[in-house]
Amino acid sequence: MGKCLAGLSTYTTEATMRLIGLLLVRNEEHLIERTLDKMSEYCDIIFIHDDASTDATVDICREHPNVATISMSQYYASDRTWAETHNRAELLRSAQAFGTSKDDWFVYLDADEEIEFDWYMFMKTTIMSPEVVAIRMKLFDFYATEEDAHLDYTHRTKMGPEYRSIIMAFKNTEHLSYHVPIQREVAIGPGSILESGFVKHYGKAISAEHHEMKCEYYARNFPIDYAEKWDNRRGKFIHTISDFGMELITWDEKEEKGVPMP
Repeated sequence: MGKCLAGLSTYTTEATMRLIGLLLVRNEEHLIERTLDKMSEYCDIIFIHDDASTDATVDICREHPNVATISMSQYYASDRTWAETHNRAELLRSAQAFGTSKDDWFVYLDADEEIEFDWYMFMKTTIMSPEVVAIRMKLFDFYATEEDAHLDYTHRTKMGPEYRSIIMAFKNTEHLSYHVPIQREVAIGPGSILESGFVKHYGKAISAEHHEMKCEYYARNFPIDYAEKWDNRRGKFIHTISDFGMELITWDEKEEKGVPMP
């Protein structure tokens, strides 16, 4: 069982369920150790797929005690709309082939994300409601402001009120799949989805250099409407409003002021 779930065995006579982390990474040396440490607070083991990193990401992952295996792309594919889907599918396959059981659950994150969720409630709900096969969480984008742009990204205090609802955790079933271009959310098949939990997304707020690299990546590699949006974000690392024109909020205001992404 996951480290923070060890006290929940009273809910079942055979506590066989594990939480298994899944991470797709590329050139994440600036944050991957923190991400792995955070995931290890609730995940039993972590599986990683590295998308042809050119920095120390793989070395850092190999040294982490909770990483089970690392699969790796042999080259950096030019068709990014399909590459990310393919890599997510490969990551899922490698985890399922490692001896995971039908009782296990996967937690899928990008390396620049952190979950806030009541895993105690999750364990209780899963046992009492076996029809639940996935958890959909609200993901918020953090931004750098004039006050904190000089600090490490972990000190960001403001985010946009807009959230995306994304399946972040899902039961290990034969129905899971990644099969369409730019597919972030896994296809889960039949079953119920629990709407609960929050995700901090730091991807736009790490550093000015990282922000420009992110803009370049999406502007160069993705369909025109998506690319144009990111092209317009170049040079706009520091924010006074969100990328969607709304007043920034704090993490504590997420439930009161959070709104669906337009």
